[in-house]
Amino acid sequence: MKSNNKQEYVAVVIVRKDGSVLIQHRDNLPAIASPDTYAICGGKKEASDKSLKAAASRELFEETGYAVKTQELHLLQKDEFDTPTGRVVRNFYWTYYDESQPIKCLEGQSIEFYEIDKISALNFCDPYHKEYLEEAHTRACQRR
Repeated sequence: MKSNNKQEYVAVVIVRKDGSVLIQHRDNLPAIASPDTYAICGGKKEASDKSLKAAASRELFEETGYAVKTQELHLLQKDEFDTPTGRVVRNFYWTYYDESQPIKCLEGQSIEFYEIDKISALNFCDPYHKEYLEEAHTRACQRR
């Protein structure tokens, strides 16, 4: 029996002028999902978040100390699916790096920019993260 519970998640890809993308190396703790893998920065929308973009901005700041305005977030992908515990909705965004704010590692083992041709060697928590990073890179480079 499916639950009516809706879980919303957000993630943000930051793209530099040179096309490199920001990736988090997750903590190596058995208690977390997908330990010691690579991922796009993000997390769960909280009840206090006014919107999904606000949740994305908050999550990015919590993990990196980087402040992004919601109007600077561009929708990259949205997917929805059912699980035994309810419906999951995920929104992925991308934004340009402002080239001035420092990026800090406030969650995970490390957070750094990777050239797009180097990410295939990384062990991602989910394969779609690699695809979305490549898509964010492509969109950002097309808009410049």
